[in-house]
Amino acid sequence: MFGVIIWSDPAASSAVIWCEEKSSLAYYDAQRFNQTPPRGFFDTGDFVEFDLVTADSGWMAVNARTIVLSKPVVNSLTDPATLGKISEDAPQGAQIIRLSDHALRKRPA
Repeated sequence: MFGVIIWSDPAASSAVIWCEEKSSLAYYDAQRFNQTPPRGFFDTGDFVEFDLVTADSGWMAVNARTIVLSKPVVNSLTDPATLGKISEDAPQGAQIIRLSDHALRKRPA
């Protein structure tokens, strides 16, 4: 299975992976499955290949390894030029919410 790291905690040797085939999330926990974490661990946005197993808590990723691509996967989603293009190509009536804009909104105290 292939996926993208959406959150990682190197100190705990754990990560959350968005699964390409299942369009769902898998949890990686090197300690739980007695695996040696990859050197440098995973960074958010890393493209990974892994085996998927079911556990009490849902999908678990095992044997995860980083796949090196010639072009980053996530940068195109965060590049302002790309975001503008996405907005232009959106169907009539679609509401595009940029995460950066959403995160900057002040929340009520």
